[in-house]
Amino acid sequence: MTESTFTFSVDEELKAAFTKLAKAKDRTIAQILRETMRDYVVEEALSTPEYIKWPTRKLEKSRASIAARGAA
Repeated sequence: MTESTFTFSVDEELKAAFTKLAKAKDRTIAQILRETMRDYVVEEALSTPEYIKWPTRKLEKSRASIAARGAA
């Protein structure tokens, strides 16, 4: 899988609060942002016509595959 990098600005207080919560959950900021992005894609795909939903099905299949590897 090819990866990309996002660079964006965020309020310093928001970043600090987000970082604190991520650490409390023993997760990285990147992990939480990726999960949030995946959830957003799934949510949006559920409100679109069927012919556009294939990326969501592919994403769900990939997530299941990753989960299966983690359980092994």
